[in-house]
Amino acid sequence: MSYARFGWDDSDVYVFLHVGGFIECCACALAHEDWEPFHAGGTQTMVDHLKKHELSGHVVPLSVYERLWEDHEENMEFIRDKEKHYSKELPEDWLKTLEEIRNKIAQAEENNESQ
Repeated sequence: MSYARFGWDDSDVYVFLHVGGFIECCACALAHEDWEPFHAGGTQTMVDHLKKHELSGHVVPLSVYERLWEDHEENMEFIRDKEKHYSKELPEDWLKTLEEIRNKIAQAEENNESQ
Protein backbone atom coordinates (compact mmCIF):
# COMPACT_ATOMS: atom_id res chain seq x y z
CA MET A 1 0.00 0.00 0.00
CA SER A 2 1.30 3.44 -0.89
CA TYR A 3 0.99 6.18 1.69
CA ALA A 4 2.39 8.84 -0.63
CA ARG A 5 3.55 9.04 -4.20
CA PHE A 6 5.44 11.79 -5.90
CA GLY A 7 2.92 14.44 -6.89
CA TRP A 8 -0.06 13.12 -4.88
CA ASP A 9 -1.27 16.15 -2.93
CA ASP A 10 1.99 17.84 -4.03
CA SER A 11 3.99 15.16 -2.20
CA ASP A 12 7.77 15.17 -2.49
CA VAL A 13 7.99 11.67 -0.99
CA TYR A 14 7.00 8.18 -2.04
CA VAL A 15 6.23 5.96 0.96
CA PHE A 16 4.85 2.43 1.01
CA LEU A 17 4.80 -0.82 2.98
CA HIS A 18 7.35 -3.03 1.23
CA VAL A 19 6.77 -6.76 0.76
CA GLY A 20 10.17 -7.29 2.37
CA GLY A 21 8.79 -6.31 5.77
CA PHE A 22 9.56 -2.62 6.22
CA ILE A 23 8.16 0.80 5.36
CA GLU A 24 10.10 2.35 2.49
CA CYS A 25 10.74 5.94 1.51
CA CYS A 26 11.47 5.23 -2.15
CA ALA A 27 14.11 7.25 -4.02
CA CYS A 28 14.68 9.25 -0.85
CA ALA A 29 15.93 12.78 -1.42
CA LEU A 30 17.68 12.62 1.97
CA ALA A 31 19.73 9.58 0.97
CA HIS A 32 23.43 10.20 0.90
CA GLU A 33 24.01 8.49 -2.43
CA ASP A 34 21.99 8.19 -5.61
CA TRP A 35 18.52 8.58 -4.13
CA GLU A 36 18.72 5.29 -2.27
CA PRO A 37 15.60 4.16 -0.40
CA PHE A 38 15.19 4.61 3.34
CA HIS A 39 13.83 1.56 5.19
CA ALA A 40 12.00 1.89 8.48
CA GLY A 41 11.27 -1.05 10.73
CA GLY A 42 8.28 0.70 12.26
CA THR A 43 5.83 3.56 12.07
CA GLN A 44 7.59 5.93 14.46
CA THR A 45 10.88 5.53 12.62
CA MET A 46 9.19 6.47 9.34
CA VAL A 47 7.36 9.39 10.96
CA ASP A 48 10.68 10.70 12.33
CA HIS A 49 12.22 10.29 8.88
CA LEU A 50 9.36 12.17 7.21
CA LYS A 51 9.74 15.02 9.71
CA LYS A 52 13.34 15.35 8.47
CA HIS A 53 11.94 15.71 4.95
CA GLU A 54 9.68 18.50 6.15
CA LEU A 55 12.59 20.23 7.89
CA SER A 56 14.41 20.07 4.55
CA GLY A 57 11.52 21.87 2.86
CA HIS A 58 9.93 18.80 1.27
CA VAL A 59 6.16 18.45 1.09
CA VAL A 60 4.79 15.57 3.16
CA PRO A 61 0.98 15.59 3.14
CA LEU A 62 -0.65 15.29 6.57
CA SER A 63 -2.66 12.34 5.28
CA VAL A 64 0.57 10.29 5.10
CA TYR A 65 1.01 10.50 8.87
CA GLU A 66 -2.67 9.82 9.51
CA ARG A 67 -2.72 6.73 7.29
CA LEU A 68 0.56 5.38 8.67
CA TRP A 69 -0.85 5.53 12.21
CA GLU A 70 -4.20 4.08 11.09
CA ASP A 71 -2.35 1.06 9.66
CA HIS A 72 0.22 0.84 12.46
CA GLU A 73 -0.98 -2.37 14.12
CA GLU A 74 -1.53 -4.22 10.86
CA ASN A 75 1.80 -3.05 9.45
CA MET A 76 3.71 -4.01 12.59
CA GLU A 77 2.15 -7.48 12.52
CA PHE A 78 3.23 -7.84 8.89
CA ILE A 79 6.75 -6.60 9.70
CA ARG A 80 7.08 -8.95 12.70
CA ASP A 81 5.90 -11.89 10.57
CA LYS A 82 8.50 -11.07 7.93
CA GLU A 83 11.23 -10.83 10.59
CA LYS A 84 10.26 -14.26 11.91
CA HIS A 85 10.28 -15.67 8.38
CA TYR A 86 13.69 -14.27 7.52
CA SER A 87 15.23 -15.27 10.84
CA LYS A 88 14.21 -18.88 10.13
CA GLU A 89 16.07 -18.85 6.82
CA LEU A 90 19.50 -18.53 8.41
CA PRO A 91 20.84 -20.75 11.18
CA GLU A 92 21.86 -18.93 14.36
CA ASP A 93 25.51 -19.67 13.66
CA TRP A 94 25.30 -18.68 10.00
CA LEU A 95 28.49 -16.61 10.15
CA LYS A 96 30.42 -19.60 11.47
CA THR A 97 28.87 -21.79 8.77
CA LEU A 98 29.80 -19.24 6.10
CA GLU A 99 33.38 -19.11 7.38
CA GLU A 100 33.58 -22.91 7.31
CA ILE A 101 32.39 -22.93 3.70
CA ARG A 102 34.95 -20.29 2.73
CA ASN A 103 37.71 -22.33 4.40
CA LYS A 104 36.69 -25.47 2.51
CA ILE A 105 36.72 -23.57 -0.78
CA ALA A 106 40.16 -22.14 -0.01
CA GLN A 107 41.48 -25.61 0.88
CA ALA A 108 40.06 -27.06 -2.34
CA GLU A 109 41.68 -24.27 -4.36
CA GLU A 110 45.03 -24.91 -2.64
CA ASN A 111 44.76 -28.64 -3.36
CA ASN A 112 44.00 -27.97 -7.02
CA GLU A 113 46.97 -25.61 -7.31
CA SER A 114 49.37 -28.11 -5.73
CA GLN A 115 48.36 -30.90 -8.16
